[in-house]
Amino acid sequence: MEQLVRRTAQRSPAFVIALGGFPGTGKTTVARRLAAELGVPRLEADTLGRTIRASQALIKHTVDAQWIAYDVLFRLADEFLQTNASVILDINLGWPFQWQQLDVLKQRHPTAPILPIMLRCSRDICLERIRGRYTANPADHDPPEVFTTQPSILGVWTFLEQLERPDMQFVDAANDHATMYAEVLQYVTQQLNNHNPC
Repeated sequence: MEQLVRRTAQRSPAFVIALGGFPGTGKTTVARRLAAELGVPRLEADTLGRTIRASQALIKHTVDAQWIAYDVLFRLADEFLQTNASVILDINLGWPFQWQQLDVLKQRHPTAPILPIMLRCSRDICLERIRGRYTANPADHDPPEVFTTQPSILGVWTFLEQLERPDMQFVDAANDHATMYAEVLQYVTQQLNNHNPC
């Protein structure tokens, strides 16, 4: 199956898969596995943000590292498509500007499949997973209370709950990771086959 999926991805025109969802839905787990199986690079906004914040060039400056991370991520996605290279974006899709950037990519690259996939589950499930990953690795994750008190994060949750777009595929993130991944993979394979029926 893995070889078949990889061949499908290789035959397809360059594509962007944007995996979104609230923290704790399993975006990064699914994105990493999908990137490995398809042989496609993955850009993660959180990793870019941490890298920018840790940069020695910015030690004495106050900048919005996460905003810069998104600018870099979408610029790199555009560069990848210009060279006929595919990419997976590991982002929350919880801000209007992210959707505007995906729409810009669609306009600039009309033959490239742009596949936004939203992982959704209840807040309780997300918070349970967030607590688990924080307990397992507190150095790399924010404490759970950040996700219930920080206004910007609460705004993302509200935006995601209300978001409806005809170009977006929803996946039930309450399922175990294997089931969720299988659903994402089936959708991606189907969409790539539709763009390259040969």
